[in-house]
Amino acid sequence: MEHKIEIDWFEYKFLKEQLKEYTEQKRQLYEYMGFEEEYLITRASLKSLTKNHLSLMVLEQRNMIRRLIDDLEPEKREAHMQFLDDLYMNK
Repeated sequence: MEHKIEIDWFEYKFLKEQLKEYTEQKRQLYEYMGFEEEYLITRASLKSLTKNHLSLMVLEQRNMIRRLIDDLEPEKREAHMQFLDDLYMNK
């Protein structure tokens, strides 16, 4: 059964932009987590991105990590923070 609704053109554009942003953030989260091969950006694709786009990706991924860690219980949060410290400080 198909339902149709009418909405204002500006609302449509806003919702379309929100969906685009949501889809991109979801893809970036999956990319960062290495969720599935289909979400991983290949080395060639990364090389084709501009510095501005790569910088934006890094900042968005940092924001996602903060958000995920903030949602954890204090003990788990501390364990994950220690893991991230060890991961990035031992390189």
